[in-house]
Amino acid sequence: MADASSVIPTAVLHNLSDKLYEKRKNAALEVEGIVKHLALAGDHDKVTAVINLLATEFTHSPLANHRKGGLIGLAAATVGLSSEAAQHLEQIVPPVLYSFSDQDSRVRYYACEALYNIAKVMRGNFIVLFNQIFEALCKLSADSDPNVQSAAYLLDRLVKDIVTEGDQFRFQIFKDEDKLGIGAGRMVPIETSCAYMAKERILLPEDAVSSQCPD
Repeated sequence: MADASSVIPTAVLHNLSDKLYEKRKNAALEVEGIVKHLALAGDHDKVTAVINLLATEFTHSPLANHRKGGLIGLAAATVGLSSEAAQHLEQIVPPVLYSFSDQDSRVRYYACEALYNIAKVMRGNFIVLFNQIFEALCKLSADSDPNVQSAAYLLDRLVKDIVTEGDQFRFQIFKDEDKLGIGAGRMVPIETSCAYMAKERILLPEDAVSSQCPD
């Protein structure tokens, strides 16, 4: 297995965990460029090493700024991978979903931001993990922090757009008009079925979740 520390300069890793948002963002742009170069060279062993580093040493760190840096780093790596991001889906998305339950509301916010940007790159490939994503979004829709709720709403809208443009999902037909309060056999949008079943809902606005509260 390749060593990510030989690929990403120490200064970049240091800035990725800085307390200042701008430093973390600039470091993430460096990560994006590095991953893009590795992907173009076909060096997916090193790409995997970079993602593993971000997922393990950053998103699971006891330090909040490291976790924030790991999230923006994973999103940046996804952008760098572009059309090749789907093959790293199982590495990239789970750590972000895990961060939706973080005790720090800022980390939860940045998890929404990261998943938004990841989803924009992966589009339909992203729906492979629909069940996990749906569960996480349902929890965040009732988050105690209004900024997290807003970010979750934006993410939800994007996921809805991706779902409706994909062949693997369709509107669901419910025949029980008494339970849903609609005419028998009418087609019900996915978010309506989630409100009823608490099982298939998604939430987010069209502007990228770009740091309404950077810190």
